[in-house]
Amino acid sequence: MNNMRSILTAAFLSFIIFNQCYATDDKDDFIKRTRPLTINEIDENLRVDDNFQLYFNGNKVITENRITFDWWVNWAVILGGIGAFIAGIITLVEFLIKRIGNN
Repeated sequence: MNNMRSILTAAFLSFIIFNQCYATDDKDDFIKRTRPLTINEIDENLRVDDNFQLYFNGNKVITENRITFDWWVNWAVILGGIGAFIAGIITLVEFLIKRIGNN
């Protein structure tokens, strides 16, 4: 579980860094100037405070641009959440029907 959290954190951090750097820099120049982070570096140095501010190696990570998604991504997330909720209700009803039917 801890390893999965580290992998997801690394993927999220990579997304933020790439989004910020590709917006202003040339892709080839960015790749030459940087290197990937290891899982150990992320586990030892990456922290989030109570206000969800991201810190790396004790320093606050400042992003200049707010991450935004297209409208259809926002709607897909909302519809996915609604679908998951409805599926949960249906599963609960099926469970209750089977349980009541066995009594």
